Formats: sequence, C-alpha cells, structure tokens
Amino acid sequence: MNKDHLEQVIIVNNHHTSEFDWLPGYRTIVACQQASEDESPGEMLPPDILAKDEKNYWKDYEYITGLLPLAARECWAAADAVLDRYEYEDSAIYVEYPDKSSLQKITDIIYETMRFYEERPSLRKNDGNEADNPYFCDSDKAGGSSALRDLVFVITSWNISYRRQRYYRRKKVFAHASIDKTY
Repeated sequence: MNKDHLEQVIIVNNHHTSEFDWLPGYRTIVACQQASEDESPGEMLPPDILAKDEKNYWKDYEYITGLLPLAARECWAAADAVLDRYEYEDSAIYVEYPDKSSLQKITDIIYETMRFYEERPSLRKNDGNEADNPYFCDSDKAGGSSALRDLVFVITSWNISYRRQRYYRRKKVFAHASIDKTY
C-alpha cells in the first residue's frame, strides 16, 4: 500500500470514503474510535503538583481554623476527632445528600464533649485573661437549644464540608486508577 492510499483509508471524516466502507459496521467502529479519542480525559496533573496543591489547601485550612476563638478551636478539635471515625466510603458524611438527622447525631456526640462550656460562668481568652462566657447556661436551660449547640452544629457542618470537598477532589484524581479488590 502506498502512502496516498493509506491516507485515504485513514481519513473517513468529511465524507471521504475508504475501501473498507463495504464492511458491515466499519463506519460505526471508526466513529466510536474517534469519539473515544475526543472524550479522553484532559492531561492529568503529576503527583508532585497534586501534593503541592494539597499542601496549600492544608495550610489554608490550618490558617483559617487558627483565626477562630479559643472555644471554637476546641470545638473544631473535638469535631475533627469525632469525624475521623466517619472517614470511610459510604459513611454518613459522604453520601450525596446527608440527612439532617445523621448530622444532628454527629453534632450531639461532639456537643456532649463540649458541654462543659455551658457550666463555666467565665472563659479564658486567647490572651490568657478571663471573660464572661457567652455559652454559659443555667442548669435548667442546659441541654436544649443553646448558643453552644448551634456553634457545634455550624463547626461540624463546616468541617464536614471541608472533608467532602477533599474526598471528592481525591476521588476525581484517583478515579482512573484500577484497584484490585480480590484477596
């Protein structure tokens, strides 16, 4: 086969024909091959750039949480510890639409570890001085809806949102990696 004839066979688009058009399904096969080439995923980022991006995301995360008041940072740490137990596929925090009752159960667990804030009339500020505790509740009011419970829910939701973004970002990056699940 000479070069001109080979080019005629390869070029099927733009109403060019080839000597194989008579074969059943030939045009379909060529069209599928061209479509799969057009739909190929973009250029994947090298692992070192991905690691650098993750490092930047983490530094940003640490900076923002460092700006929180002391009570909120302690709440964030408690939420981190509890939410670490939910870091698995199909957990309540990674389903497509988490329901409020599941998030409320997680919030209740975190709230119970932070409840001591409602019992203190004053708090230590970042500079070490004491100040009135905005979360302090009388014993008869404690346990219901309170500013502390709302804070815990907001921080838990924010933390879950961060984890979901990280999860889906990593899932997208490693979606094409084949994982052998046979043991």
